[in-house]
Amino acid sequence: LYFDCLAWAYRLGKGPDSDTHAVPQAVARLAEAALEEGRFPLAAKLARERLDISDSPLARSVLKRLPLDLGD
Repeated sequence: LYFDCLAWAYRLGKGPDSDTHAVPQAVARLAEAALEEGRFPLAAKLARERLDISDSPLARSVLKRLPLDLGD
């Protein structure tokens, strides 16, 4: 349920410009939730997307906790 709610926040905050998001913290939290569920490629993609918007300690933390072949 938590992941699904975050996914909706992600969808609702997504605009036509990929460099912005109305709720950027939702992107980082969704990345963290994906990591906790073992969805490593999705977690990596979302964490990098969040870092493209602006710096995020949570997104950097997600990347550090990923398996070596996915993280930075």
